[in-house]
Amino acid sequence: PRLSLAEVENDFEDRLGNYKLTSGTLTAQWQARQTTRFSLSTGVTELAYDDMLDRNDTTTLSGSFSWEEIIGRRLSTNLGSFYQKVDSEENGDLDKELFGASLTMRLGLMRGHFLTLGASYIETEHASVYSHSYDPSSGTPADGKVREDEITGTSIDYLLLGSSLSPLLNNVFFTMGYQSSETESNTIGFSQQRDIFSARVNFGYRF
Repeated sequence: PRLSLAEVENDFEDRLGNYKLTSGTLTAQWQARQTTRFSLSTGVTELAYDDMLDRNDTTTLSGSFSWEEIIGRRLSTNLGSFYQKVDSEENGDLDKELFGASLTMRLGLMRGHFLTLGASYIETEHASVYSHSYDPSSGTPADGKVREDEITGTSIDYLLLGSSLSPLLNNVFFTMGYQSSETESNTIGFSQQRDIFSARVNFGYRF
């Protein structure tokens, strides 16, 4: 068994203004056998806006579980689930609970080349009737209806270790990915589909 604790604090800016994101997590891992590992994690995240926007401040409590299994020399799977509760003291539209599950498979194609496939499902239920809720079938105000969303997603990522190209690139990692998600909501204006392509180059350094 292994326990780990992490705390992160970042400053950001979005269309609403400046905000600070502070999070802390506690993770426990158990190596059941050489090919099987279980993880439990719990955490708290606080989002705090500057000045008059502080009514949008939220506190998020979260918990997750994952089961990683190495099936062969080149294939591993990870089955995970999570729960989140988001609470805002002043803005009830932000209060919600999220439940989700995911499955990923990682395949080693050849030395230094890895392909990861993923699928996920998330349910979101808001704690109160959204202040601007409209029924998607009729466009009329959805009085008494609590907003609920279902989000399904798929992803594919390709990782190339620089060391497989040259010893000079030993600490360089190249990643390309595609993520697609579809949101179905019982409230008009919140159903959407997203497609994201990404490419990254990471450099690792130990000291």
